[in-house]
Amino acid sequence: MTTDYINFVNEHTGWSKKRDYVDKQMHKRASYEERVNGIPIEKGYKSDVIGITFKDNPDAARGKDAELVLMEEAGKFPNLKASYMATKPTLEDGAYITGQIVIFGTSGDMERGTVDFAEMFYSPNDYGMLPFENQWDEGAKAACSFFVPDFMTKPGFIDENGNSLQDHAKKFEEERRSELSGDGFNGHIQEYPFNPSEAFLVTSYNDFPVKELEAQLNRVRTDDVLKKAGQPVHLFRSDEGVVAKPDLKNKLVPINEFPYRGNDLKGAVVIYEHPIPNPPRGLYRLGYDPYRQDQSSGVSLGAVYVYKGNNSFSYTRDMIVAEYVGRPPLQSDFDAIVEMLSELYGGAEIMYENEVTAVSNYFTRRKKLHLLARQPDSVIKANVKNSTVSRVYGIHMNSKLKDAAEKYIKQWLLEERDVNEKGVKLLNLHFIYSIPLLQELIKYDRDKGNYDRVMALAMILFSLQNEELGKSFDKDPMEDAYEELNSLIKTKYKSKWPGQRR
Repeated sequence: MTTDYINFVNEHTGWSKKRDYVDKQMHKRASYEERVNGIPIEKGYKSDVIGITFKDNPDAARGKDAELVLMEEAGKFPNLKASYMATKPTLEDGAYITGQIVIFGTSGDMERGTVDFAEMFYSPNDYGMLPFENQWDEGAKAACSFFVPDFMTKPGFIDENGNSLQDHAKKFEEERRSELSGDGFNGHIQEYPFNPSEAFLVTSYNDFPVKELEAQLNRVRTDDVLKKAGQPVHLFRSDEGVVAKPDLKNKLVPINEFPYRGNDLKGAVVIYEHPIPNPPRGLYRLGYDPYRQDQSSGVSLGAVYVYKGNNSFSYTRDMIVAEYVGRPPLQSDFDAIVEMLSELYGGAEIMYENEVTAVSNYFTRRKKLHLLARQPDSVIKANVKNSTVSRVYGIHMNSKLKDAAEKYIKQWLLEERDVNEKGVKLLNLHFIYSIPLLQELIKYDRDKGNYDRVMALAMILFSLQNEELGKSFDKDPMEDAYEELNSLIKTKYKSKWPGQRR
């Protein structure tokens, strides 16, 4: 396209430029050859138009000196932020700005680069970009980048004088939308968006309330108060028990994006609300999805959420109050953080996916099996016919239980809990302040990728549902405890008393 434009200028205008020295597909230079005393000399403006690919190389433009940089198809840019930061110095000279950089893309381009593009779009000031008042997203307060709605300059709705008939174009598009639903609707509005939230909608194959989750994600991104809702903390033990010390020096780096493409997998504990003193048993509970060693489908992270239920002496309720997502060097390092979170929140019970046996081994060694939640038999019986799975702690996921998890999550997200000052119903999802959890819920497709945060949330809801469904065990829990203790004793002393009996 650039070649076509240059050729047009050369053919039809008085500003033609020769390209005697460089005339390649990805590099064109405005200069000509002149012989002085028989020696060829390059003369002319010597200005360049260079095409660069940043694929697998965000430093591709480093060291160059540019006046204008156009970064196109930003939705497909897998390393957009890194490429931008490496390219920005080419437009600066000390304290002076010497050029301009423009990042753009259409909503249909939203693929691997969506996370970076969306973050930069909604946080222009953080990247030295030109901010605009967000007049497109409903209820938005913070600035964003410039957006062109689908109904602006839409072909078929431009009058003879070149004016855009926006009202007619919008009505036409609204009629098309009224005939769609489900994934077809989500895919359509992403291609023909009215606002940034729709443009950055990542289509997925799930039954979660994607539109509402997108609105909440936009709210958290643009609201300065909500962006600072979570406080990274250092967890450690003292003589008084587990302590959560705020990170006042900004040394901790939580994993705040999904999918995560960084190299630092350590992550950090984030607290949204500290525990109340001496909480009643059952007020807090943990959902824990341990990470797997198999990396065939992408990096698997461990995820744990602390959930707060209802309490008559506390205003906040039914929400996530703390989280940790990461992949420290050892599984036991993660388990230690889970243990401390449990004790920080009054010995809260931990429901976990028990496919990773290292978890129970860790808590056994620590003599703290009482912190692990028992197998939610009522949930299993309600969703899996003739189940033969019998594990004392946690839950083993299969397709039926994943179906149940998705159902429980959807119900919880859409549960009405209050009404704001404008009379708008508030749902549980309106109290999720974790950007990557919202991103996972929006993009969730159980058959593609790792959705560790969604599974950790599912563990919490299994625990809640098991309690609602009634008695967790058909037999007395003390009988199970006796059988488990007897089994441990038999295993420990088998070599000494091979003939022992119960």
